[in-house]
Amino acid sequence: MYSPEFKHYIFKKTSGITWHIFFNEKHGICYRTYDEGTGWSTAELLVKDSLQDYYAELDGKNQIHIVYQDLNGNINYLLHNGNTYTATSVLRSKMPSPYRKSISCIPGENGVNILFTVKHKDSLLLAHQFASLSNPGTPKTIDYVIDGEMPYSFTCSKNGEINVFYQVYDGKFLQLGTKKLNPSTGQWGEFTPITRYNGNCEYPKPLTDNSGTVHVCYQRQQDGQYEFVHQKKEPDKNIWSHETVIQTSGHSFRRAAPVILENNIIAFWIRGNAIHFSYSPIDSDSWSRPQKYSMDGNREIECAKYTTNMIYEQNKIISTEIPVVFSRGYKIAFWEEIKTPDDTTPSSQLKSLIVDSLNALKNSVDDLKKSIALLDERILNLESEKDYIKRELVKLALSLKDMESVKPNYALIHEQIEGLKKKNRELSDKIKKVLDEPEKSDTVSIVSEDDR
Repeated sequence: MYSPEFKHYIFKKTSGITWHIFFNEKHGICYRTYDEGTGWSTAELLVKDSLQDYYAELDGKNQIHIVYQDLNGNINYLLHNGNTYTATSVLRSKMPSPYRKSISCIPGENGVNILFTVKHKDSLLLAHQFASLSNPGTPKTIDYVIDGEMPYSFTCSKNGEINVFYQVYDGKFLQLGTKKLNPSTGQWGEFTPITRYNGNCEYPKPLTDNSGTVHVCYQRQQDGQYEFVHQKKEPDKNIWSHETVIQTSGHSFRRAAPVILENNIIAFWIRGNAIHFSYSPIDSDSWSRPQKYSMDGNREIECAKYTTNMIYEQNKIISTEIPVVFSRGYKIAFWEEIKTPDDTTPSSQLKSLIVDSLNALKNSVDDLKKSIALLDERILNLESEKDYIKRELVKLALSLKDMESVKPNYALIHEQIEGLKKKNRELSDKIKKVLDEPEKSDTVSIVSEDDR
């Protein structure tokens, strides 16, 4: 049964091995692996004392992060490197309090970001905590949220910005808004409203594409009718686009979500065991007419989160939930890739893969050529600068040589100047003496004549 609250996790590592993380009511959190040559392995137990309130994610190093609630209501963190795992408690309850905490996790540098809800008196708080195996961290309150099937949702960009989406009551209806975590400061920003609709808005399902644009699909209802709506916000902007109604129905869009495949965004919704969808170019608001997607009609459609580290798949698929069918292998909706032991990659996919690889190689060669040309130009500039510096050094050397040749004359010139100064002083003294002597002689003569 397709259930977004209790999804499966499908992680494809760079080795080509697929890990399937799932919950078994009798045992707990289990896993099995899939190899194209041997098929599915036997399922093994990963966490025994867990409630069906957990979240798993694959990081770029092929490590699996799992955050789960145990039977006593504690929140724990498990890191699996493919061979062994380590677990630690990150938030302990003072007394056993097992209730749904809507746990999510986003791997970060040297740890994991954990989102969860906790009851506080008669309210529900949304909290964030960054934890590692060596440091559980401290929870921080984000905001009060509405208690319901989906109290919040989130999306994360490549640079680590986390956006949480949740409902607020405007006095008449439930509206949607968002808060953003700044990865450099670790602080949450102010609440930004998204909807101002004359009716309830709910079930926000956000995604962030490769350019950093945030997309959100949600349901709004009025007069017994439900609308499946899309809005988006470009990076570094606080203004959301206008609402685009993808589909209107008398049935709820609770089991619906977007998925990004290369340059298209697909919005799908589940009716019974059937998948309906509409799509649009990622940089447009022009949506196709609704269509029905065909999967294995004999198999039940499940809800899964798919993450891949395969080079030719990375950045081509972005989703937080997507329909999947399990059989001898697995088939992911819209991805058109059936995994069974006897199957090989279809020729069209192989051709596409080869073309993509050749294009990537061509782009790399072109980039290298440009880099080499720039380096050649820089080398020529450096050679010119080197020649200029060389010439200046020669000039300086000649100047120093001239200064050295003049240096022995400094003492003689100084001696001559001092001699001239001495002669000048002697001459001044003689002149003064000559001027003073006649003045004294006249005075004596006058006095002698009076005395007579």
